[in-house]
Amino acid sequence: MKQSALANLTQFMSNAPIEKTSLSMPPMAQPLLPHQITGAEFALKERTVLIADEQGVGKTATAIAIATASVIAGMTPVLVVVPASLRLNWKHEFAKFSPSVSIATITGTNPIKLKITALPEADVLIIGDSSVHGWKELLKNNIAGIIIDECQRVKGGKRAKRSQAVIEIAQTVSSSGVRVAMSGTPLMARPMELLPVIQILDRGATFTGGITGFINRYAPKIDPYGTRGASNLNELHDLLTGSFMIRRTRDEVLTLPNAGRTQVTIEMDAKRVANYIACEDNLIQWIRNTKGEARAQKAMMAEALVRINELRHICAMGSVKAVTAYVQELLDNGEQVFMSTNFTDEADAYFNHFAQSVHTVKIVGGMNDKAKQASVDAFQSGEARVLIGNVQSAGTGITLHSARHHVSCSLSWSSSDLCQVEDRINRFGQTRETVSHIMIAGIDGMMTMDEKMLMLIEAKHRVMIGVLDGTADDLISDDNESMAQAILNSYN
Repeated sequence: MKQSALANLTQFMSNAPIEKTSLSMPPMAQPLLPHQITGAEFALKERTVLIADEQGVGKTATAIAIATASVIAGMTPVLVVVPASLRLNWKHEFAKFSPSVSIATITGTNPIKLKITALPEADVLIIGDSSVHGWKELLKNNIAGIIIDECQRVKGGKRAKRSQAVIEIAQTVSSSGVRVAMSGTPLMARPMELLPVIQILDRGATFTGGITGFINRYAPKIDPYGTRGASNLNELHDLLTGSFMIRRTRDEVLTLPNAGRTQVTIEMDAKRVANYIACEDNLIQWIRNTKGEARAQKAMMAEALVRINELRHICAMGSVKAVTAYVQELLDNGEQVFMSTNFTDEADAYFNHFAQSVHTVKIVGGMNDKAKQASVDAFQSGEARVLIGNVQSAGTGITLHSARHHVSCSLSWSSSDLCQVEDRINRFGQTRETVSHIMIAGIDGMMTMDEKMLMLIEAKHRVMIGVLDGTADDLISDDNESMAQAILNSYN
């Protein structure tokens, strides 16, 4: 669907009055849920909208439908601004829902230093929000639509440059183009954080007195130092939902089984990528060197497990920064979160991070039964917001159904281990929908150990269910050595 950006923008960026190009719901490679279609149709009709659906409702698929409609109408490129760690996940989601749309990922913060003078040729450009400021001049007047994921990250303070860059870029999108801001975090409790969103969407006229009227009415000064508070929030909610905002909760729109699972591919920390590639190259060379040798299989498998575990560990530690940001959004939504880990330093990293801001407890190896129970009690009572549990220590025998969100920070060898930790929040007495978020460390252009293991875990889980239902022909062994052998075979 590649089009000439210049040709498109000549049509859509003209100063002359133009009739809005018609945008309609596009065909998708994967079916969307009714509320996702409704959200996309709302955006395609209004053109400038805030999609404030609760996390887990499926905003990404809605956004992809909006972008695809723009592409089909010839309005390209569409810029998608996301947290940098989620660029790869968005690329994967586009491939799943709209594979005919061409995608380019923009990386780096200084295109001038890289001697880049033009945008990539693609229908959709995906850029990390931390890179936007550096690419501002290339992006201004050169995009036909913009979608901002996690728009609550675009605000003042340390991110003022980012916020201003997104606002300036968005304001060059024509009235025919889409401007979509998305956030699962309620923003109305902090009206001043809505201000950049209103400017991005050019919705100041919604409020009596414009931007100044919005600030005075909903974010008045509360002290002599200029601190802004919040007032008339019910009125603000009604005004937003009656104009340019749509918000749905999981309870309102999803009719899912009690336990749901979602996979999130996050970009591995750049500092770990080179280490990962070198480690994997060593594994591949070892496979080549040992192929056909007659030495004991047991010794070879022990070596293979060590090498594969090293890659697993790099994936786990390379995901910490992105996973903490993801979990923080759940916390900002008022949720409790059970996080499962596989490595001691991984669990320590998460505990040390979250313990600085919220009551955080853990269940890991070396703790006695009394200490473990104290962690469970603090979490179940709601006193603790985060519980970090090692898969082996927290995978059985405890109930954590005060939470409805489990985050798998790293993958275990066993499909049954994953099911066990997921079941901690899905116990008898759980009355709400539960969600297990499977975090997968990714590197653009290659399949990581996390991705290989998830494929095997899901395959084994399907076979296991088939055996229970009497439909499977064979059962894949669920032990470390069989997993390791399957992973080794994937490199052949």
